[in-house]
Amino acid sequence: MAQTPSDPLKIVKNGTLWYHKNRDARFPYLYKVETHPLVHNTDVIKHIYVYVEDTRSSAMRVKRLFEKDLKVPLGPDKTMAGHGLFELEEGSVIYVRKRRDDNLQDPKTDVVVAWVVGGCVK
Repeated sequence: MAQTPSDPLKIVKNGTLWYHKNRDARFPYLYKVETHPLVHNTDVIKHIYVYVEDTRSSAMRVKRLFEKDLKVPLGPDKTMAGHGLFELEEGSVIYVRKRRDDNLQDPKTDVVVAWVVGGCVK
């Protein structure tokens, strides 16, 4: 289980790795960032996470095989943490960023994949 991505192009610039010791290395590496150009209301969005996705065909095939048999526990919380899953707090957003061979990272092209408002998702 790696504490950083084996692919340096999956490291989010200006981000802090949000690492869980029990996480499966095949899950995306989440990075917490302080600001994001697509977040305009920091009274609502307080926690910003970004991960880099490799969209090359070969990488997507590997991901598909992993996700095909993936089983996600429904709880309780201790079980979730034991699998390396995080609790997202109210006011959290997760963006995905496309991996680029030139390592140019433009947060303005990120896409929202999840957000939590008005409650807590576990």
